[in-house]
Amino acid sequence: MNNDTTLLNFIYQNVQMGQTSIPQLLSSCSDEDFSRALRGQLSEYEQIGTEAARLLQKRGQSPDSVGPMAKVSSFVMTEMKTMQDSSVSHMAKMMVQGNTTGETTLLQHLRDYDNADPEVTRLGEKLLHTLKHNTEEMKKFL
Repeated sequence: MNNDTTLLNFIYQNVQMGQTSIPQLLSSCSDEDFSRALRGQLSEYEQIGTEAARLLQKRGQSPDSVGPMAKVSSFVMTEMKTMQDSSVSHMAKMMVQGNTTGETTLLQHLRDYDNADPEVTRLGEKLLHTLKHNTEEMKKFL
């Protein structure tokens, strides 16, 4: 697997985690402003994921989904955390933590694969910008 494919799969999997977690939070949320922010973030992740899949297909590859164990683990942890505290501020904190983790690992991947195709790097940078923006947006709800 070349650097472009590795980085694109990481981008794809990164947004998949958001696409898994956000609907769970939406089902526990009655605050319209917070729900609107989450839906906007979900839409951004869907767009980036679609673009990553397109770029992978352009290279003759299929996107590698997040493994079922990672999805189940994320689902269970989100359920447990929201059962303990389903306040908007707690859910916003969970999102900040998830975005920060995604941002940190994405930065590492962008540096590890700094010789990737500029088109791939731009998508990674778009996701990085999105994660930073989403973190700032969630801080308003803390």
